[in-house]
Amino acid sequence: MPIDHNNHNNTYNEEYCSMLEAAYGLNMLSEGGESAIDDMFTGINLNHAIICDIGCGLGGVDIYLASKHRCNITGLDIPNSVIEAAKTRLAESDHVGSINYKQFTPPVLPFENDSLDIVFSKGALVHEENKQPLFDDVFRVLKPNGILLINDWLSPQSQWGTSIQQLSELEDLVLHP
Repeated sequence: MPIDHNNHNNTYNEEYCSMLEAAYGLNMLSEGGESAIDDMFTGINLNHAIICDIGCGLGGVDIYLASKHRCNITGLDIPNSVIEAAKTRLAESDHVGSINYKQFTPPVLPFENDSLDIVFSKGALVHEENKQPLFDDVFRVLKPNGILLINDWLSPQSQWGTSIQQLSELEDLVLHP
């Protein structure tokens, strides 16, 4: 059964986002904070890169990256409420010109062919059931020698499988390994 992209509007409401942010840090909806972001991008030159963040959440990763590197980032997410929250947080930062946010419905990414240096996703792709069409579109928009980075720990097949499954049921999350 395909994922109901409209369900994300209900799951990632303001209260739930505030709870995740309290656990993970300002503007963050996934684990690890700044050190996890640094680890994810170790050895990758982000300066002057054109980047897409799939599942940008509140924009914390994007704001952090833009504070350290001269890059242009487009953050994408499914729930319009999350995109609007990210835009509000961006307006409160010093990086308004280097980041923008767009609502999208997978698998189609709103970019021209061969237009991006880097596509990344942190803590989001596990919610997408049929990943192949999205990956096909990622490789359509990546420039030759472009980079795809994925970081995700939230999986029923992880070492925390039973606990993750219980969390998913309690929080009405849909996970697809």
